[in-house]
Amino acid sequence: MENSLIISCFSFLRFTFILLHFFILRFTFYIFCFLFCVLHSSAQQSNNSGEHNRSIDSLLTLLKSDHNDTNKVNHLNQLSNEFRLMGKYDEGLRFCNNALKLALQLNFKKGMATSYINIGFIHHNKGDYEKALGFYLKALIIREEIGDKNGMANSYNNIGKLNTTLNKFAQARIYLNKSLQISTEIGTKEWTKLSYQGLSQLDSTLGNWKSAHQYHKLYSIYNDSILNEETTKQIADM
Repeated sequence: MENSLIISCFSFLRFTFILLHFFILRFTFYIFCFLFCVLHSSAQQSNNSGEHNRSIDSLLTLLKSDHNDTNKVNHLNQLSNEFRLMGKYDEGLRFCNNALKLALQLNFKKGMATSYINIGFIHHNKGDYEKALGFYLKALIIREEIGDKNGMANSYNNIGKLNTTLNKFAQARIYLNKSLQISTEIGTKEWTKLSYQGLSQLDSTLGNWKSAHQYHKLYSIYNDSILNEETTKQIADM
């Protein structure tokens, strides 16, 4: 009886040790994965920050030799976008407002539209959605006026997605369908992809799961197609 009890205790301890060892290994694995993700994310952010800084330095150099022409408007708008991507919104707005001022003086409408879009992006990123929507609409009016279909597809998409965020679902669907229609018409896969993504997000928000899934499948098809084209081009350039 005593030997049986000892064997049972030994078996229990052995099982406990194996179980504890398993959980320690599993915990260690999760910690390793977490640290890898953190370090990879930090390295990626550092790399992105370096790229933005190099772009900013290059654009600032170009500005020094720019005349007050459309090139300067474009460079100011590009600088605004670089600062926005770095989260430096005040700097982004400063360059964007300078771009808009010069574009208005030159009556450079494409530059005006880009400035309005960039200002809208900054307010969007800051969470001021109604103000962002106002600037998106200003950009759209100009793009419709000059017949910039690629810009129109972009604007319709931005406005549609933002209306989803604002719970203006009927308006969201109108603009997203317009984006899809015009992007299909001009054969722009990027905007077609983003239109399907926006419609999927809209129907998901409304609980229309079947159509949300269908739109997501179409989004994935276009996304895969774009990635395949980029991969093929990279291989060809090697």
